[in-house]
Amino acid sequence: MELENFLRFLNTLALRHDPYENDHSENIAILARGLAEAANYPMAKFDSLILSAQLHDVGKLLIPEKVLNKHGRLTVEEIAQIHRHVEIGYDAVSALGLDPIVSQVILEHHECWDGTGYPHGLKSQNISLEARMIAVCDAFEALTSNRAYRLALTPANAIQIMQSGSNYDPELLDIFIKKVVRL
Repeated sequence: MELENFLRFLNTLALRHDPYENDHSENIAILARGLAEAANYPMAKFDSLILSAQLHDVGKLLIPEKVLNKHGRLTVEEIAQIHRHVEIGYDAVSALGLDPIVSQVILEHHECWDGTGYPHGLKSQNISLEARMIAVCDAFEALTSNRAYRLALTPANAIQIMQSGSNYDPELLDIFIKKVVRL
């Protein structure tokens, strides 16, 4: 099986496993393309960035559906299970021989600018540029989509929430707001 077909297969499985993933990864890829263009990201790396967006949550395939789609508060144990998706995805994709950017994004896309993210608590420039880009796009897409635990927010409300903390690279968030979302 060609690698491209295998990756489509993985995305199909992820969608069946978590209905809230419906178009999530593709929407992030679209947002990431816009952010990359606006931030003058090197064209030579675009394919790896887009593939990273499409595969960033592949590790959720091994997280129980009842946890992913739970209505209401998650327990500490359930939160820990969900947090494992980045390491599961990293391990799975690293073995495929893709550009290392892809597996690095999968591992780091929940790291936060202020160091409060997971799995390693990386901070600011210690997080890869690509993971910082996907983090902004992922958060916006998740906030503006319906989830098991809440309804979608408006783009303006999502941006307000994203600006209220220190989770995202401030320069990338500013570019995203001004040139991609255009609020």
